[in-house]
Amino acid sequence: MGTRDEHISATSDGDELLLRPVGEHEAAELLGLSRETLMAWRSRRPGYGPPYVKMGKSVRYRRKDLLDWMEARVDRGERTTVRIPTRGVARPPAQTAGATGRTGPTPRRKRVLTAPP
Repeated sequence: MGTRDEHISATSDGDELLLRPVGEHEAAELLGLSRETLMAWRSRRPGYGPPYVKMGKSVRYRRKDLLDWMEARVDRGERTTVRIPTRGVARPPAQTAGATGRTGPTPRRKRVLTAPP
């Protein structure tokens, strides 16, 4: 295995920039997110956010990982239509507009309590 200097000289300057770790603030700025969002994804939704590297107490992101993660989420408008089968599926009874013009269940009448004579 070569030394760090050999590895750096073997890659181009552009590759070195992509592999250079960046902090949370720079990563959030690059993605257009808040630092708090990245922190929440790391702690509450493991595997959802971009890959990160933990260095002691510090969290670092590689630019390449951030760009790859963002590219994987590009909406290209290639949606597929999913048809849900309706045969044999029980449907709730249709609710029609009553005298009030509202749809839905008929509201209950309020009981008026009268005092005994």
